[in-house]
Amino acid sequence: LEGVLSLIRGHFRPQCILCLPTDLDAYERRLRDQYMCRLPDAQPVFPPPRPLEAAGHLADLRRQKTELFIRNCLDRVGGGGAYTDFIHTHPDFFECVLPADDLLETYAALRRIIEGYLGSTPAKAANQPL
Repeated sequence: LEGVLSLIRGHFRPQCILCLPTDLDAYERRLRDQYMCRLPDAQPVFPPPRPLEAAGHLADLRRQKTELFIRNCLDRVGGGGAYTDFIHTHPDFFECVLPADDLLETYAALRRIIEGYLGSTPAKAANQPL
């Protein structure tokens, strides 16, 4: 949202489509699956710490930072969050708002919208040279 607003300040009028999760529980599970599984138990720290607990402490800090990131994402899309508030105060800002609970359905809808903007279909795009 901040990036789009800075484009508008630069005299551009982008056509904006917002993909917004409506099922916060599913969104939280997706975020946790995406970010929490990437956290290693401990990564080496250079120079090596004297106490063995230091590596575990670093892993705890990473988990805390990731937890804060997930909470921030949920707060932005939840009721009273930044995106929801912005939609209510600027109802004509987005060309459309797509529910982003099923990523494959959202992608298919987004693709149809963009193809409509561009005036192309998959058949036309396949026949055009690269």
